Amino acid sequence: MRAASEQPHRPPVREIMKRCCLLLGSLATLVLAFQDVRAAPLDAEACGKLNGERLQLEFIDARNNMAKGPEWAKSNLSPDAINQVRRLIEIDAQMLFRCTGFNLVNQPADPDPDPPIAGLKANAKAAKTGQQPADSKRAAAKPAPKPKAKVDDAYRPPKADPNADPFAGKVQPGAK
Repeated sequence: MRAASEQPHRPPVREIMKRCCLLLGSLATLVLAFQDVRAAPLDAEACGKLNGERLQLEFIDARNNMAKGPEWAKSNLSPDAINQVRRLIEIDAQMLFRCTGFNLVNQPADPDPDPPIAGLKANAKAAKTGQQPADSKRAAAKPAPKPKAKVDDAYRPPKADPNADPFAGKVQPGAK
């Protein structure tokens, strides 16, 4: 048996209570902090104001400055212009997530399901103008190859005879 002095060390009850309170406090702080994440949609008037501000910022080339990248902006823009770019990013986020019907990217109504291949762009352009493309002029000079006759040469196993023993011609291992 162990002596009284050799009992395993257990933290005092107060220490356990402190840790539980700290954990619950941290959890409550996180829950309250993420309440803003579930922001309600904005009404049409607020979205209209944001859109007006976005258009003003785009008019003064804030979006073009943003497209040039952060390194260029640090070295070439004034702090006021950087704040304009920052505000444009905030407005885009607000409109994207809180305004209905706003898209950052406007896709065409009927997207082309098969985009043209790089080599066929000239052919498509020539087809629109009614001219023959340069590649088809060369192709027209060569006669098209004649299609080969189809040959039915696929392997077909022989019909199985239900009375035949499939192992009749095989040599049994160990038999002489």
